[in-house]
Amino acid sequence: MSGAEATSTFAEPTILLSKIKNFIEERSPLAEQKKLFRSRFVTERSWHDVPPPGPRTSRPPSDQDGIDRAIACAWLRCVSDVSRVHPWGDDWEDDRRGKTIGCKLLGLPWAFVDKARTDAVDYGAAGAAIYWAPYMRGPDDRYIGHMYLAEVRGDAEKVKVGFSRKPQKRMKTLSRQLGNDVRMIWSIPATMLHEWAFHQIVPPYDLPNEWYYRRILPDWFLNAPKEHSNV
Repeated sequence: MSGAEATSTFAEPTILLSKIKNFIEERSPLAEQKKLFRSRFVTERSWHDVPPPGPRTSRPPSDQDGIDRAIACAWLRCVSDVSRVHPWGDDWEDDRRGKTIGCKLLGLPWAFVDKARTDAVDYGAAGAAIYWAPYMRGPDDRYIGHMYLAEVRGDAEKVKVGFSRKPQKRMKTLSRQLGNDVRMIWSIPATMLHEWAFHQIVPPYDLPNEWYYRRILPDWFLNAPKEHSNV
């Protein structure tokens, strides 16, 4: 995927994330409680007693890899735009998963991905790409695919928000697992980071496996992306 393609392709799901975040924060006291709990956790935690787990490396990025600067700029923009909506971190397992996905999309080691993201936010993706392009390996294709919305046929209460490289095939797998026909409502090109951010922003409301009650999601989310979907 070229830099221009990556920039245009992943703009829409990022805008979708920003809108859903505003919707949830304006209307959901649970989202505010979750945010408050996290801020207290970070403030009260003893950093020296409990070091955050996760992969670590002191190896500097290799300048023998490197990708085209335009492509580096596009992926730095994609990752930094999503992180503006919901940043990853080191404190929670889910946050560390977001950081791992960021590593895979930028092709940078764990120890350097935060700096690359921060540079893209502070100096712009084009400015950050001047430095980081020689060290990036480019995105892992396993983390690029589609974000989708699906429903079980005959169930008007619940929908599933997920990520898949092959969403139509994923519908068949879900249908076999659930013993009922699962139908895709829409899908849009996105990265696994977009899907991760969505699940951090929207409270699960006690439904497992990325299923949500329709009533907590706005109509524009349930319907709006259809004109750009691959259904």
